[in-house]
Amino acid sequence: MMQHDQIAIQVREVITETLSLDTPISDDHVRLVEDLQADSVDQVSIILALEDEFGGEIPDEQAQQVRTVADIIVLIQTEMQTRTVSQSGEPTA
Repeated sequence: MMQHDQIAIQVREVITETLSLDTPISDDHVRLVEDLQADSVDQVSIILALEDEFGGEIPDEQAQQVRTVADIIVLIQTEMQTRTVSQSGEPTA
C-alpha cells in the first residue's frame, strides 16, 4: 500500500499536469476553484486523471465533496484502503 507522502506527491503532480499549471502545487490546502480557478470540466478531468493514475473509480458523490488538494489526497487514501480491504477481506497496516 502506498504511503501518504507518495499519494500526496502523485495527486499534486496529476493536478498540476491536468490544469497545466506553471508552478507545481506545494500546499495541500490549495482550493481547486478559488485558488486554482478550476471549473467543473477541470474538476471532472482531475478526477478522471486520478482514476487512471491510481486505478479504481471515485464515486461521483465523493468527487463532488472535494474542495482542496488535501480533500483529494484523503479521498484517494480512503479509496485505496477500501479496495485493499475488499480484496484481502481484512485491513492491512
